[in-house]
Amino acid sequence: MRRFIGTILVVLICLVGLSTSVQAQTPTPVPFIVPPGGIAIIGFNFDEPDQFAFVCLVNIPDKTEIRFTDNGWMSTNIFRTGESILSWYTPGGCEVGQIVNINLTDTFHRNNTTNEPFDLSPNGDQILVYQQYLTNPPTFIFALNSELTTWQTSATNANTSANPFGLDSTKSIALDEIDNSIYTGPKSFNTTADALAAIVNKAIWSGSNDVRQTMPSGSFSFTTTAVEVSDFRADTGGENAPWWVLVGVVVIAVVVMVVKRPKRECCK
Repeated sequence: MRRFIGTILVVLICLVGLSTSVQAQTPTPVPFIVPPGGIAIIGFNFDEPDQFAFVCLVNIPDKTEIRFTDNGWMSTNIFRTGESILSWYTPGGCEVGQIVNINLTDTFHRNNTTNEPFDLSPNGDQILVYQQYLTNPPTFIFALNSELTTWQTSATNANTSANPFGLDSTKSIALDEIDNSIYTGPKSFNTTADALAAIVNKAIWSGSNDVRQTMPSGSFSFTTTAVEVSDFRADTGGENAPWWVLVGVVVIAVVVMVVKRPKRECCK
């Protein structure tokens, strides 16, 4: 009887241990990371009321946080502070080719830290697109500069910015300084890479310092259905067997041990 009770206790302890282990190994969802070039800005009005437009070049799930800022990037690889940060949570998701217009005077699009409107300067400014989770460094997606004729070496004032780390001329654009401008190239491409290459070509942008531009609308289309690398992502912790499978394995093993236990000779 004692041995039987001891066996039951061993089974219970194993079950509790397995339950704790399975709970501890349950993977934590990883935020969707938009790759560099996964969003591209295709228009802006720095003259009031401020506005900009962008196109999604990857499928982005609902409630993914994307940040936009006119804080410039410094040569020390940090943001210059004192300007705006706008969080956009991809309401309903954003499909490949979908164009989104952001009217910065809308209450919904207010600065996520001060609740003030995002204020873009007609004297030159930038829009940097990025993601940032917890204390991790920012992951830059796209950047647009409209100050002088190229990116600056550092953000020395509210109008200037260096090109953020991780981005090059294939995933950012520096326009000759202009208050209002839009991408005027085609919207039909073979691949998203072709679209991005066209968007960063400032020769097919046009605008005015005096006349606000009508932001692009509709969507981009693609003849080639490409699998985006960003569609594949791993969850930390990996896949685990269902809890009932693990419990079953332990129970079966213990039962086999009990059944096959050598019997003592009770009498001699």
